[in-house]
Parts: sequence; C-alpha cells; structure tokens
Amino acid sequence: MELLRRKVNPVVTGMIAMAISIVWGCHSSSGLVNMWRDKSFEAPPMNNILVIAVRRDVINRRLWEDSFAGELQKRGLAATPSYSLFPEAVPDTQQVIDVIQNKRFDGVLVTVRPTIDTNINYTPGYVSSDPVMRYNSWTNRYNTYYYEIYHPGEAIPEKVVRHEINLWSTGDHGKIIWAATTETIDPNSVKDVSREVSEVIVPELEHQALIRPK
Repeated sequence: MELLRRKVNPVVTGMIAMAISIVWGCHSSSGLVNMWRDKSFEAPPMNNILVIAVRRDVINRRLWEDSFAGELQKRGLAATPSYSLFPEAVPDTQQVIDVIQNKRFDGVLVTVRPTIDTNINYTPGYVSSDPVMRYNSWTNRYNTYYYEIYHPGEAIPEKVVRHEINLWSTGDHGKIIWAATTETIDPNSVKDVSREVSEVIVPELEHQALIRPK
C-alpha cells in the first residue's frame, strides 16, 4: 500500500467546535453581570423579607418567589413569597405598604419581568482530509489518496435572558438599596433559571452584609 500524500487531519477541530456548541446548547448558565449598592445604607442586616416576582403568569410567579424564599430560608432567614398573601395577583404599592406594617418586614426583594435578546455565535469552518483507497492496475497495488473537503461554518443562535433583581429597605420610608442584573444563556426552564439566579443573588446579598449571615 502506497501513501501518496500525508497531511494532518484537522477534522478534530470541527468535532471540538461541535461539542462546545452542543454543551452550551443543552445547559443554561446564569451569572451576575451588573450590580449597584447604596453605600450610604448602614442599617443592620435584614432578617424578615417579602419576596415579590413581578410576573403575569401565575405559575412563573410562584416558581420565582419559591426559589428566592427557599434560598433565603436555607440561611435561617424569615422569607415570605408574596403569593402566599396575595394569591390572585402581584400586590400593588398600597398593598405592599400595608403588609409591611402588619408583618414587620424589614426588606422586600423584587424580581421584575425579564428582557430577552438573541445573540448569534459563529462556528468557524474547517478543512478535513478524507482518505480514499483505490486499486492501481498498473502497479497491482492499492494507493491511498487524500482529498481536502471544506466544511462551512455555522451560525448558532443563542438566547440571552436578563433578569433584574432589587432589594428594598422598609425603614426610613422605604428605598432601594441594592440592584443587580443577571444573565442566563439558553435557559432550559423557568424552574431551573429561577433556582440558578437565586443561588447567585442570595449569597451575594450575604456577602454585601445586606442580609443576616448564615
């Protein structure tokens, strides 16, 4: 068998690119991208928090409020999802004021409706050298030939969902003391994303000394 031309086969490059796109396509990933804190706020860490998810969809609202309330409760804090007090709809401003006074909440955690964008990721093309074996009747031998084949790149859409989370202090007539934006790539489900975001946000609130440490 005679080898007429040898080349390194770069098909592995294409396989790696495909694997990366598959991994990112199957698993959502949430992270903190923007954050603001009121540096003048010096009150003790919060211990009793009302959680409000501004969502029209009843199920989504409950999933988000449960995720944040559960993550706060894991740290020994008192956390109440607003749907347990206002099951029909998200409470308005006056309802929130009334329940704060009655339940003595020292903080209100609010998540607002998400914004959704689409990014396009480009997977570069690559060239592979594919072997073809042919019989040569003149030499009575098999020869291996390599042909270069170009595989074009691919444009892969990527959904980016951004959530805004605000923390309000109920003291001093109420004011926002902390705000952040999270970014989730290709979310799988509301339940998964709400869990991921709460697991990012609540530890950060603890790090900022805005809630009682665990």
